Amino acid sequence: MIREGDRGKSGKAALCFCEVLVLDGRKMALVIGTLRRIASLLLGMVAVIAVSTTQAQAGEGRLDTSFGDGGRVVTGNAFMAVGPKGSIALMSHRSTVILLARDGDPDPRFGRGGSLPVPGRAEGWSFRATQETLDSHGRMLIFGTAYPLRRRTIKVGPYFEWVPVSKAAVLRLLPDGSPDPSFGQRGAVVSDFGVLSEELGELSAPTAGVAAGTVDELSRPLLAVGVAEGDTPCAAHSFIGWRPSVIVRLTNSGLPDPEFGEGDGLSSSFPRFEGNPVVSLTLTAHDEPLMGGALSRGCPEGASVIRLSDDGTPLSGYGTGGRQDFPDQKFAAFTPEGGAILVRRRFRKEIVHRVTPLGLPDLRFGRNGVLTLKTPPGTDPYLKVAVDSEGRILLVGSESIPVRGRRSQRAFVVVERLTSSGRPDRGFGRNGRIIAPIPRATNIGSLQVALDPAGRLLVLSELTKPNEGPTGMAVLSRFLVG
Repeated sequence: MIREGDRGKSGKAALCFCEVLVLDGRKMALVIGTLRRIASLLLGMVAVIAVSTTQAQAGEGRLDTSFGDGGRVVTGNAFMAVGPKGSIALMSHRSTVILLARDGDPDPRFGRGGSLPVPGRAEGWSFRATQETLDSHGRMLIFGTAYPLRRRTIKVGPYFEWVPVSKAAVLRLLPDGSPDPSFGQRGAVVSDFGVLSEELGELSAPTAGVAAGTVDELSRPLLAVGVAEGDTPCAAHSFIGWRPSVIVRLTNSGLPDPEFGEGDGLSSSFPRFEGNPVVSLTLTAHDEPLMGGALSRGCPEGASVIRLSDDGTPLSGYGTGGRQDFPDQKFAAFTPEGGAILVRRRFRKEIVHRVTPLGLPDLRFGRNGVLTLKTPPGTDPYLKVAVDSEGRILLVGSESIPVRGRRSQRAFVVVERLTSSGRPDRGFGRNGRIIAPIPRATNIGSLQVALDPAGRLLVLSELTKPNEGPTGMAVLSRFLVG
């Protein structure tokens, strides 16, 4: 209550109080407005985080940071093989093999700290390795060629070129890297498997070698064996060695498998496999051999695919005697069901063909089995392909772009995913594509790609100099794509 005599003071007091209220109200309005703006920003951030979290949970189209150093492993240039349990073998051109565990770290159980020199001898012969694979028991199989310790050569082909005497060779190492005494002779099988060059006439000296090798679900080695043959490609005469002519299956102990071929472990003869000796050998889910490579009668003309039944005979109904030719195309990959992906580059466009297990155009893909894609600027011509368990196609290439300077460049791996029907998979990466930089790389040479048992994409990128000369180094990247 205010007394009469105090009315003036009280009025002033009341006025001051009201002014304070007005001032505080203005301040409060400013505060409330600021809080609202902050709230809006926070809600936006929450939305972004929610979207990012959803994408992260989906895990499609990004580096797997749990692998190696932030998703990558720096290594020497090597041939890559992925085991059925996720381990990775890398065999360098310096004849050293490295075994990586699933997390990308060297497996300390193998050799010395995960590394081991490739044996230089096999059954008393000099051994040169070409590729390796891993079986379900964690053992490593190394395929290659064996030569006499005292090199011998013979003349082969219409131009009588000197070719070294050689045999096909397979080595098997235990999980610790030591030779497996239960396989062949002290861990090695060396043989020409009765396959001789037609051009050697009466000579019995072998010129055999392994063109490709793998292992089936029962850990039985499977290898494509070829012999030296003369050829006259394009503009000059040359020699092409070990042209694949037979597929061999061995038992777990390294003996010819009596259930394959005619009881001798050798496939029945299939049509002559023309072309270079670099082929891809794999198996369907039913352990039926598949082999793909180049078709050539002097100059490259296309791709060839050979299909055999699980007993080593040509698959009935597939092409001519188990072989199908695809002119003007390049073999890229097999599909899980036994079909194939073929590619061709033309005028900066990638033309992708998909064929069924019977070798016919897959009408569910693109337009009558063919899809034309625009090649990203700067992408190199060495496109690699992988097909996942859902039939989606992963196209992997690389590009180098100038950065900060006239000659400075930065190299990237480009991964694009198509659905099984050939449409861009918009849920993958950004609009169906990943562009991932390779640290400290200015140029990328050849690429190798593989999917591990968990469906993650492995890309081994060879690093080259600006003049395309090799640096001897490579980067292995793993992507979450499933």
